Amino acid sequence: MFLPPQASTVIISFLALWLFILTATIIKAYLVYRKLTSDIDKKDLALVLTKIKDNLKNIDQDITAVETAIEELRHEIKPHIQKLGFVRYNPFGNTGGDQSFCLCLMDKNDNGIMITSLHTRNQTRLYAKPIKAGKNKDGIELSKEEATCIKTAKAWNKQ
Repeated sequence: MFLPPQASTVIISFLALWLFILTATIIKAYLVYRKLTSDIDKKDLALVLTKIKDNLKNIDQDITAVETAIEELRHEIKPHIQKLGFVRYNPFGNTGGDQSFCLCLMDKNDNGIMITSLHTRNQTRLYAKPIKAGKNKDGIELSKEEATCIKTAKAWNKQ
């Protein structure tokens, strides 16, 4: 039983296309395999996979070490200065300029220190007040400028 010439041509063309697709797939897989085994003397797939698994295990250990270090840094940074407020003002109305200032330095929990400088023609005085949870620790009322300075410091991280 013989096939007509057109059918033979179609079947041969289909088989040639199929052979081309299979050849391209095999070449692509071979190139990937060669890339994976480029630094291994004996081309053994089990050895390659074992090496990849070991590398992934080392990476997981490194990630765990980095996460631990980050957590330690988060714990250590809590008492450090993280918020800063600075306000210049004139405490005497319309005489002189804004030579006086308030400086507020606080940690993450709004604990820190308020430094206030009052400048006059004859002298400059510095005052320091401890700040606990964003308020004067000693219970003494803060001036308007000092309260503004604390608000500025609290907004420092949000800028």
